[in-house]
Amino acid sequence: MNHINKPMDNIVRETPIQLIFRIVWISIIFNIIYATLSILGDSSSIFGNWSAVGSITYDTFFLLLFIIIQLLIITYLIISRYSVYYKIEEDYILHKTGILTKREERFKLNGIRAIHIHKKFRGNLLQYGDIEIIAQMDKQQITLYAIPNPEQLVYFIGQIENTQQ
Repeated sequence: MNHINKPMDNIVRETPIQLIFRIVWISIIFNIIYATLSILGDSSSIFGNWSAVGSITYDTFFLLLFIIIQLLIITYLIISRYSVYYKIEEDYILHKTGILTKREERFKLNGIRAIHIHKKFRGNLLQYGDIEIIAQMDKQQITLYAIPNPEQLVYFIGQIENTQQ
């Protein structure tokens, strides 16, 4: 088999830019919700006659609650980014998931019937997309989600397919 230059050894699902983009959107959404609740809390009595929970006000309570929720979601996003990746070998694609409980799936690259790239608006802006690979023989299918520069990877898989024939 000919030597093929790999574009990358391990393909992590998201680039750091994608991750930052998601974190910024979550922060914006939570800040809008917090501002809306603060305005509604001041202008109407949606909380009844209570102006505080214990020794803290509702504004402080909701601010702390939203900060904790944001931190939990951001932690989840960061952990999920590093817990799922793909490794492209010359015969198969290895899909690894998990941090505490590891799971591995192998998708053979022999006899590929079709490869499709799916990009949405945000994917076009940030240069990432999903790659759907369909095998010819056993109708096996795998979708690689949120892959940076998917065109480069499809070209690489095409090189592998050409050397196997």
